[in-house]
Amino acid sequence: MPELTVVVPALAESDHLRRCLDSLAAQTLAMHRFEVVVTLADDSAAHRAAVAARVTVHLDGIASGPEVVLVAADGTTRAAARNAAVARARGTWTTFVGEHDFVAPDYLELLLGSAAPNRVAAGRVVDVLPDGSRAEGGSGGGVTDLELASAVGGKVYPTAWLVDTPFASALAHDEDAVLTAHLFGTFERQFSGYDLTPAHRGATYFRTAGPSGARDLASRLAVVDELRTAPPTELVDALVREQLGRARSPWAALTTAPRLAHPLVVVAGDARSVNEHAGALRLLITAGYAVRVLHLRGRLADPLRSGRTGHRLALLPDDLPAVEPAASATVRRLLGADPPRAARAGRLARRLTREGLRVARRVAPEVLPARVAAPGLAHTDRAAADLLRGPHELFVLDIAGDHVVDRLGVGADLRPHRTRDHTRHQPRDRRRDRGPELAALALEVAASRTGFSRAEALGLRQASRLLAAAQPTREHPSPAALWTGAAYRLVRAGRRAAATQLLDDCFAATGAAEAEAAGHSVLEELVAVDEAGPARVDVPAVVGTCLRHADEALASGDLDRVTFLTSLALDLLFARVLHTAATTSPLVSDPADFLAPLRTSQVGQLISPTVASRPARMSRPPVGGISARQGRPRVTVLPGAYPKFAAAVVRELEQHAEVDVLDLAETDRRYGNTAIDPESVRERVARAAGVPPVLDAATAAALDADVLFVDWADKGLTVATEQVPDHTRVVVRLHGVDTLSAWLHTARWERVDDAIFPSEHLRLATERALGGRLDGVRQHVVANPVEADRYALPKLPGAEHTLGMVGWAQQVKDPGWTLDLLERLREEDDRWRLLLIGADFPLRSANTVESRAARHVRARLLAGGSGLADAVDFVGYSKRLPEVLRRVGWGVSSSRREGFHIGLVEMAASAAVPVVRDWPVYAEIGGARRLFPDDWVAHDVDAAAERVLTLSSRGEWSSQGALAARVVAERFAGETTGDQLRRIVLG
Repeated sequence: MPELTVVVPALAESDHLRRCLDSLAAQTLAMHRFEVVVTLADDSAAHRAAVAARVTVHLDGIASGPEVVLVAADGTTRAAARNAAVARARGTWTTFVGEHDFVAPDYLELLLGSAAPNRVAAGRVVDVLPDGSRAEGGSGGGVTDLELASAVGGKVYPTAWLVDTPFASALAHDEDAVLTAHLFGTFERQFSGYDLTPAHRGATYFRTAGPSGARDLASRLAVVDELRTAPPTELVDALVREQLGRARSPWAALTTAPRLAHPLVVVAGDARSVNEHAGALRLLITAGYAVRVLHLRGRLADPLRSGRTGHRLALLPDDLPAVEPAASATVRRLLGADPPRAARAGRLARRLTREGLRVARRVAPEVLPARVAAPGLAHTDRAAADLLRGPHELFVLDIAGDHVVDRLGVGADLRPHRTRDHTRHQPRDRRRDRGPELAALALEVAASRTGFSRAEALGLRQASRLLAAAQPTREHPSPAALWTGAAYRLVRAGRRAAATQLLDDCFAATGAAEAEAAGHSVLEELVAVDEAGPARVDVPAVVGTCLRHADEALASGDLDRVTFLTSLALDLLFARVLHTAATTSPLVSDPADFLAPLRTSQVGQLISPTVASRPARMSRPPVGGISARQGRPRVTVLPGAYPKFAAAVVRELEQHAEVDVLDLAETDRRYGNTAIDPESVRERVARAAGVPPVLDAATAAALDADVLFVDWADKGLTVATEQVPDHTRVVVRLHGVDTLSAWLHTARWERVDDAIFPSEHLRLATERALGGRLDGVRQHVVANPVEADRYALPKLPGAEHTLGMVGWAQQVKDPGWTLDLLERLREEDDRWRLLLIGADFPLRSANTVESRAARHVRARLLAGGSGLADAVDFVGYSKRLPEVLRRVGWGVSSSRREGFHIGLVEMAASAAVPVVRDWPVYAEIGGARRLFPDDWVAHDVDAAAERVLTLSSRGEWSSQGALAARVVAERFAGETTGDQLRRIVLG
């Protein structure tokens, strides 16, 4: 019985196969101790026969050799071939040799000599040219985890491991990387790693340079998805980065936070070297990293001074038990003539010795050079020595820290530790000043965060300055993505000053070309838009340049760079300040030109195709789609980012169908908002590139319904239209904010059957924005339901001179317009007042648009001499809105845009006279005038004031209020709109 099985997957009629088999026949290992299994691809009988014939010829030419077995694979991939061979293997151990590769004569003997049931032994992997000569610039050792994880050969596995954890047979390449991630990801094996004893003894695997299979984006993403099913480890992160073409680039930090498997240990002689990085270290600690700081002298900054983080190295022990008694005894002997005096002197000597040691412990590090002070550390500070001898991520910040590391026994020539690029050994001359790497790590971590305190933002500015000032080296490059990734998150968090400094440092350190390719210009414009508004920005031009770089990244298969640049482009294109801070929006007035960069770029066509065929629908429901007991259809409701609006629909449908509510935000909080998030962008690009979706069983079952009702055209609609079965009808209800959202464009509208709009102008705006993608979708205009009878309560005295706003504290509601109206009315009669119903603006907000609007409103109210502050009453959120509206006689809608404005309709239902601004964003397509009677709508403040004053002076307030209530009952009654929704959803 052979001890070792050597697997050779022969998937092609290779001219190098004979060289491979010859090298196995020439092994110093006894032939009876190993077998060779050659696997043949399962593509065609003729091909298998040709390869088998060639193998037979090769074997006939070998006078003596090991037992060779031919096995047919169960697939056409190398992974499938290797699985077939493992199933046939008789050896306790298994190794693999590629058909184009060969091995040194003692390779198998050295490999088998180190084989063990609890680890994987590995040899050296050397790259050679097809003629067998050494490849210039190729791998010369293969001693890193990352190199070995991706190599086909060079390793010997326990066969039982490969049986329990087979190769991912569907992968076209890099199945070894996925296997390694799964093998070493389990708790029992994650500390195994590779045993490099065979490599050190000279076991050499010669890898022939050449094509390694398809590496298109879809195949890379397939490998990445398999890797991400493995338990998360530092090695998995590195393998994912390698697949995405960015082994040293932080692009992926936006979707996957960088992980360190070991504590982060910072060593410096002087605390000042550490304090330069205090802000970066504070950020890393906040992000959950285990950080320990070892220093000789000086005082650490406040955030690093805690006992769990800071540790001052001890040059002298805490006590000297042999010295204190000796000093006391010596004094007593000298004063032996007077025993009482001698005893007191002995006690004093002991105390002075102890105090002297305490002073020496504090003073010695301050006055002694590190080279002199460090030798005693290994004996006096065992805690620090043990920390550095264990697994760790080491950052030495100065030369004195280098001496400390040497004296603590961490290797004078080679220091074993896990570095950022997974190198096991690092020469001493490359250990000094890893400060730039520490700063780079802080920026990379920042790119994965969504919020920053002021102190953290200052820390990033500090890290950015240090990194920009450092001289970039070949070993530690400073890619522009380090800065732009962190700057993007700072912009999103409202930390514009910090973001601006990072962008300036990026430009200075990397140059214009690299900075531009990393999204520098888009980020500058995002900052400019936030600060100065939309006037100075040519958005389509900036976005077009960004998406051209995204197209380049797409062509190279770098999905994470595609994700970052696409997220930037979408963030600028759909920035709120462009569409709500102004009174017009190019998404409504000129969508074709404004969205041209998205519609013409390759990435844009991938995530938002302008033309797509509609899938054929099945003519019958699936088995189980109709409840056999009740014969009622199954309806799944996705309530969207703002789920309260779907509650009425659920109540209506439950009377006629089996309803299941699938709230995606309950399991993933990114679905609870409509903001651009890189993870959702990445998923959309990946799915569009052909990577099949991975669904949990509960979500798949919920989507497999007769009807899927999606409220809001947000991220949930994008996910649903990617994953819903063809037999399921999809019905979408859109709201006002959807027309100005990026997610309207990422949905697959060819999968939608019916679209419901609360108003005609919203339907027109959506149709224009999508540019024909609604063709084939049945479109319905159904007003949002209002329970008008709830609001039919008599008005209170004073209502005839009281304006009201419901849900007023948002920039888009533009309460300043209503204050202008109030001021205009009070010029005629100071009895006019304003009742603001709903929550106030937050005291602080990272959202620039909202914070600017809040300051404007407060400034108007507090302006001296206006008298507005005394004329405005505030009512917070109330569950008794009908009762509160008894105080309101005039309902004001001053919004810049609305899809329906339920608050105004509720006020009108209470018999408050409507005063509606002609919502400027939608004015050119009819807007409010299409939805409400024309006399409700005023084009400016003067026209609104004239309407109010005229009706009031004529005594028509009460009759006009009653008329408004009847209009609401006729057009927007809950019973009517509920019936319409039910008929559309259920068909």
